[in-house]
Order: sequence, then structure tokens, then C-alpha cells
Amino acid sequence: MVVAGRFTNKHIVITGVTSGIGRAGALRLASEGARLTLTGTNPARIAALRDDIPEAAVVLNDSASRDSGVELARVIDGGVDGLWLNAGRATVAAVDQIAVEDFDSLVATNVRGPFLQLAAIAPMLDDGAAVLVTSSTSPMKQRPARRCTPRRRPR
Repeated sequence: MVVAGRFTNKHIVITGVTSGIGRAGALRLASEGARLTLTGTNPARIAALRDDIPEAAVVLNDSASRDSGVELARVIDGGVDGLWLNAGRATVAAVDQIAVEDFDSLVATNVRGPFLQLAAIAPMLDDGAAVLVTSSTSPMKQRPARRCTPRRRPR
């Protein structure tokens, strides 16, 4: 249930809002009065989000970038009541088919990025602020077309 004004005077920063749960969460928080700083990597979706939530600060920011945390901290205006690190990337393939470059990109986006963003924004968190980091089990779900079974060593 939407509660109008529930987040009035609350500044929420959300990464990865150009689709999925991040976008849905941003729309919901906006409808409940939050002041939002939002990020994404897709310019067309960023533009659409600016149209949908014109009062939000919406910026292009790639959590895989080594400077994403510092860049994001620069655009945040004022203290932060909530930080939702939602940006993520997945490579859907059998583990032996994932290229090293894809794995490095996945770790940069899903692990290093949120860590560096939190480190840069932590001094801006107000007392009582909440931090949420979205994660996924999608890489661990068994795909029906291929199993990942360990090979046994000969004795």
C-alpha cells in the first residue's frame, strides 16, 4: 500500500534504476515523497526515468568504474537517509563458457562497485540511515540444459 508522504524529507540514493526492481523501487519511493538521487548506465533509459520522475537527480554512473563511488558522491546533494546499492550484472552461461573478461566485469559491477560506492558515500549517511545491497542467486541456479558437476580425480 502506497503511503503518501511516508518518505517526505528523506533522501534516498539508488543505483541501477533503469530497469527491474530498482526502477520499480524508485517509482514507489517517489510516489511516497522521497527525494531521490538515481543512477544507471543506459542513456535512453536514464532519459525515460528523468521524464517519469522529473524531481529526481538522475545521473549516468557505472558501478564497474573504479571512480563510480567518488563520482556518485560528487552529485549527492546533502545527507543521505537511505542508500540502495542495486546495480548488478549477470552472465548467464555454463561456468566453463564464461570468459575471464565477463567474470572480471561481473566482479567489478557486483562486488567492487558497491564496496567503493559505500566507502565514498558512508561519510554522507545521516544518523539512523539504512543501507541495502541487492544480491542475486541467479548465477547459482541450475540450468536444465547443462549441469555443473565436479570431475572426480582418479585414485
